[in-house]
Amino acid sequence: MSDGDQSKSVDVETGPAERPLRRRILSFANFLGQHERILNVLSTTVTAIFTVVLGTSTVFLWKETKDLRDFAQEQSADMKASIAEASRAATAMGAVADGVAASVKSANDNLAVFKDANLRQMRAYLTVGLGGVVPQDNATGYRFEVRMILQNTGNTPAYKVRSVTRIEIFPFPLPGDFVLPELSLVDSSSILGPHQTLVLTGGIARNIYSDEDVNEIEFGIHKQLFVYGIVAYEDAFGFQRKTNFFQRVAWLKGGDKFMSFVMPDHNDAD
Repeated sequence: MSDGDQSKSVDVETGPAERPLRRRILSFANFLGQHERILNVLSTTVTAIFTVVLGTSTVFLWKETKDLRDFAQEQSADMKASIAEASRAATAMGAVADGVAASVKSANDNLAVFKDANLRQMRAYLTVGLGGVVPQDNATGYRFEVRMILQNTGNTPAYKVRSVTRIEIFPFPLPGDFVLPELSLVDSSSILGPHQTLVLTGGIARNIYSDEDVNEIEFGIHKQLFVYGIVAYEDAFGFQRKTNFFQRVAWLKGGDKFMSFVMPDHNDAD
């Protein structure tokens, strides 16, 4: 086969449409080969620029992160300081509240003391003392009578005053297991003003005593005449009060004068 035939054969293999593309590829490869150093420098430059930009961005990012961290630390410190201040303020307010509560309690206590003192000063106090003794009279059948004086020593009236008084001959001295008979208050009531007195009724013996008993209570030592009773009332402040009394009646020399002795028990008041 001749050269012309070979050339013609190559042309047939590549084809007319592929030759421009091949020439472009070869031309581009040739260009790269000729400018390889320039391209390497350019690539290195671009890489360096990118590295610088990346480094700069990293530095700015680190700075921003550091600023944020510092800001967060400042905020945390401020928050801790604020919490500490709030805690001190709360402690101070707690102390103030305790002081106020103590002041209120002290004021209430003082008010209660003043109220109690005022009530004690102004309320009614009913006391019972001996008024006199009327001996029995066998001829007329008049029984022994012990008259007791009820006095309001307080500064306000006593309301709904009720009382019961009894006299009895008991052995003397009283036995250790002695118990007073039970008493019932009468239904009627009265008012006793401050520093006023009245005579309690009802202190009359239930029967005529024998001459032996009369002689014993006047001159003997084994029996004595006793008077006892209850006084109930309501004071000006609405409180229910009660006075219990139990006294021994003694004849004085001459037989016409008397005095009474308050017994250790069964004498109390509220």
